[in-house]
Amino acid sequence: MNDLSYLRRLVEYKNYQQLKNDCLELQAQDIPQNITSNNHKTLSLKILLAIAYIHLGDKSQFDAIFSKISQHITDLDHHALCDLASIYMLQGEIKTAIELLQSIINQNKQHDLALARLGWCYLKQQEFNQAVVYFSDALAINPNRIIVYIYQIPILLEQSLFEPAQKLITQALLKLDSKKNQLPQIIYQEYFQQINLQQLSLWIKTNQYVYAENWLEENFSSKIENKNDSDKTSKKDTIFWTINYANLLAENDQHQQALENLLKTLKIFPDSIELLIKLSEISNILGYIFQSINFIKKALTYQEDNLFLWTKLAMLYLPTSSKDARESAQKAIDIFNKNNDDETDLADNRKTNYLLVYSTLAIIESNEQNYDQAEKIFLELLTIEPNYIPVLQHFGQQKLQQGKIGEAIDYFNQLKQIDPVKGHSALIGAKNFPKDNETLEKLENIAHSSSLEGSIKSSLLFQIASAREKQKDYKKAFELLIKANQHSRQSLHYDPQKHRRYCARIRYAFSKSLYKYRKGHGNSSNCPIFIVGMPRSGTSLIEQILSGHSQIFGAGELNIIPQVIARINRWERHVGSGRKYPDCIDDIPVAESHQIASMILDEIQHYAPDASHIIDKLPHNFENIGLIKFLFPKAKIISVRRDPRDIAISNYFTDYMAKHGGMGFAYNLADIGEQLADHNFLIQHWQKLFADEILEIQYENLIDNTEKISKQMFEYIGVNWEQSALDFYKLERPVKTASVWQVRQPIYKTSKARWEHYRDFLAPLIKGTNKSIKDEKMQMITLPTPGLLFTGIKYFKEKELDKAEENFKKLLHHIPEHAAANFMLGTIYIEKGYHSDGIELMEQGLKVCPWNKNWKHDLKLAYKITGIEAKNPKIIELDQDDQKAEQNNKNDKNNTNTITPDYYTYTSNI
Repeated sequence: MNDLSYLRRLVEYKNYQQLKNDCLELQAQDIPQNITSNNHKTLSLKILLAIAYIHLGDKSQFDAIFSKISQHITDLDHHALCDLASIYMLQGEIKTAIELLQSIINQNKQHDLALARLGWCYLKQQEFNQAVVYFSDALAINPNRIIVYIYQIPILLEQSLFEPAQKLITQALLKLDSKKNQLPQIIYQEYFQQINLQQLSLWIKTNQYVYAENWLEENFSSKIENKNDSDKTSKKDTIFWTINYANLLAENDQHQQALENLLKTLKIFPDSIELLIKLSEISNILGYIFQSINFIKKALTYQEDNLFLWTKLAMLYLPTSSKDARESAQKAIDIFNKNNDDETDLADNRKTNYLLVYSTLAIIESNEQNYDQAEKIFLELLTIEPNYIPVLQHFGQQKLQQGKIGEAIDYFNQLKQIDPVKGHSALIGAKNFPKDNETLEKLENIAHSSSLEGSIKSSLLFQIASAREKQKDYKKAFELLIKANQHSRQSLHYDPQKHRRYCARIRYAFSKSLYKYRKGHGNSSNCPIFIVGMPRSGTSLIEQILSGHSQIFGAGELNIIPQVIARINRWERHVGSGRKYPDCIDDIPVAESHQIASMILDEIQHYAPDASHIIDKLPHNFENIGLIKFLFPKAKIISVRRDPRDIAISNYFTDYMAKHGGMGFAYNLADIGEQLADHNFLIQHWQKLFADEILEIQYENLIDNTEKISKQMFEYIGVNWEQSALDFYKLERPVKTASVWQVRQPIYKTSKARWEHYRDFLAPLIKGTNKSIKDEKMQMITLPTPGLLFTGIKYFKEKELDKAEENFKKLLHHIPEHAAANFMLGTIYIEKGYHSDGIELMEQGLKVCPWNKNWKHDLKLAYKITGIEAKNPKIIELDQDDQKAEQNNKNDKNNTNTITPDYYTYTSNI
């Protein structure tokens, strides 16, 4: 037997441990130790041993051999050169590998393995047509090398060459079947999986879902129905095919179908961590953030000490709840520390886990703008692993937010060497564009390749579009934008008509009569400054200029006002009023408005306790000016206007990653047009209501006359002019918006009239902007007095039941379905002895709010007191948590048969 042929077969079969053992045994038997010998067998054996070491991760042994081999390249035969090329391929030195392989082909055009490896090299360089040529030549010489089919088929699928792809798949399956008894089982199984996944992919791409699902049903699904079946497919295999089929569906933009298939298998294997993780990933891509979180939480019920799951949960929480993100990361750290004393935990595994849990913590610190603490962790992790991608990516982003652009670019350049796509994408985000067209073409090829995100990588396309614009290739830039925006929009849930109706209700609710009849509300502080306007209108620039003043602190885009609105809505759901914001604004009592405003003021002053004024520059607060003036009558509000065409183009160029619909309008020019019209109409409404109380700034005027307009803004705020404001771009303050780069530059005028480069594409924008705004007939209840519920509760607690009854009846006159008012009135009736009417009202209230366990308890007690039987016993059924609370009530020595409804004050709830 030829020893070298046998060893090379071990390489093909990926049996690297056996390769190492056999190489060492042969070396000990009859191969000279002196590598300077020109014995081809000696050199070939050393190269094969090096291949074993590199795959086994034994770097020191590999380095010791490889440093000597590289000195004797001229002594190698073609087979050994081909082996050596594979080492360079593994190390990412593709150009060197190509040179070696090309030298072989120049002398031996029939060397099929060299041709196949050349194809692989060109595949890695995204030169797909060249790769196909070499793969085809290799198969023409040796049609039995199955791995070549596996590499070539995906290229044909990506190029939509379905007939040749199907031909190769059929040939590959036939070849595989003929070699079933020759191949090691693990290699056969790997090839079987890869080729059949390619077949499934082809069926999906050609809309032949029936074939795909029938194949899965015949080979896997039907065999798991009877779990006692001796020849049933294993749980592992079924989960493998379910997950990979879901991946293929997602890659072809069929995310919803992928979810459905995963859920179907989850019913059979509810404890599968792999299924739950994949469900979480796809849910997150679709913007189902809470569903995504819940899948990971479900997985943690099966593996509570899985630190990977805790870090995944932390990152899912990060956009919506920094507190939950931190708690999840800390849990992962606690698990790591607990396991760190375990001697069975390998050093490499400890290093990987350490990097994972502490990089997660650093990202959270950075997100909370605890930059010093984050930097300390990032730097420590880089001493452990200088090329750790998450650290380079997020630390570079932090430097960018801090205005340290040079340092950010250094980290992104380092990232580019390890992961060119992530590196280039980050560099483009820092306005550091590739200088050669070849790089952009390769990035564009990658962006058009499928992934879990879908058939294209829209985030990367947005970056490439910016680079094409920099090259002044405006047509190409916009073509890429159309693809990126259309693909991103598929997973959004934005309804422009719903937004228009919402704006109409805002205008109706916040009318002159509200401020006329609801006087004395809010807080008289002039500390808050609100900068509002359409996103990309120049709000960040204005905040940066104002923040240059010694008495003004720019806090960035705060979510405080939207959070207050969300809490108001939660309160309305809690009491079952059937109302929501903005309709319910007329029901906030004066005292409660004082407390809400004080709460907001305390929160913003936390950012800069010594500042006279603090800026919240959340652009979309243009919708909330009515609420702001309701809570802060003396607040300064700066409304930023800009050429709507430039606003539209700037938004269309920006990837907000708006999976949750907050910026969903920005991915469609017609929707942008409608949003611009809604904004304009609302601003006109606020200007009529508040006359000279809102300062309007035109972005173009600010660019042309920066000092004049800046002085105007400071005068409006009520502070003296400071020349340092004009050095705004030198300020060392964090900026986390899409304008992170722009505000670090001196005033530049290239952003003016940007739209002119794209005038041929603006028809949908103009159509959306000109779409008429027709206010539908508004049905909105107006209460004569705010706080009827609170007043009634106050009287109830004071045992003044008649006065309480009067207030609840007044409220029910205007809102007959108000659950809390009905329940409270029913409680009063029980107290007064009107048992039947009381029970009926309490049941009516609980029907609207069936989750209220305190009401369940009270109604159950009312049945006991009155002796009336429940018409629907299920209405007072308690879940496990409710049963515990019920038992606690029974165990309470002070517990009586008195109905004591549970209430919250308005502000304690929000």
